[in-house]
Amino acid sequence: MRVIQKGIFLTILTVTSSLWTVLATALESDRSQPIQISADAVSIDQKKGVNRYSGNVVLTQGTLVITANEVTVRYRAGEIEKVKANGNPVTFKERLDNHAEDISASAKRLEYNALKSEIDLFEQVSVSQGSDEFHSAVLHYNLKDGTLAAEGEKSADGQSPKERVQSILQPRKPIKTPTPIENPQTNP
Repeated sequence: MRVIQKGIFLTILTVTSSLWTVLATALESDRSQPIQISADAVSIDQKKGVNRYSGNVVLTQGTLVITANEVTVRYRAGEIEKVKANGNPVTFKERLDNHAEDISASAKRLEYNALKSEIDLFEQVSVSQGSDEFHSAVLHYNLKDGTLAAEGEKSADGQSPKERVQSILQPRKPIKTPTPIENPQTNP
C-alpha cells in the first residue's frame, strides 16, 4: 500500500511541477517586455528603492497579468529585487508559449524574489491549467531548478494537518495513431 501511495504522490508532484515548469518558461519569455503597473495610488521612495502601489493594482508584463490590492516593488542597483503582492485574492494569469490554455493562480499573498528566481504563494493557494487543479496553503517554487514544495494548512497545535494539499488531474486523451488507408487500386 505504501508503494502505491508513494507512486501516486510522485505522479501528482510530477504533474504539478510540470505546470510550474511551464510557468517558468513563460515568465522567461515575458522578461524582455516592459512592466506596466496601474493602481489607484502610488508612493515612491527612491532612497530606499521601494515603490508601493495600492488600490486595484494591475501589473502586466507581456502576457503576464497580476491583480492585487497592494503591490510593493523593491529595487537594488536599478534592478527589481523583490515583488510582494497582497489581495483578496492576488491573481496571476499568463498565456503560455505553445500551449492552448492559460495558467492561472490565486492566493492571498504572492512573493517573487528576482535575485533567487523564486515564487512563493501563501494562504488559499490555487493553481490551474485547463481542467487540472492544485490547492495548498503554501507553495514555494524555484524557477532556476524547477523544484516545487507545497504544504497544507497546519492545525492549531502545529502538528497535524488541518487541510491537506489537493490535486485534481484530468485523464489525458490518448494519442490516436493513424490507421493505414487501403488503396483501392492495390487491393482488388
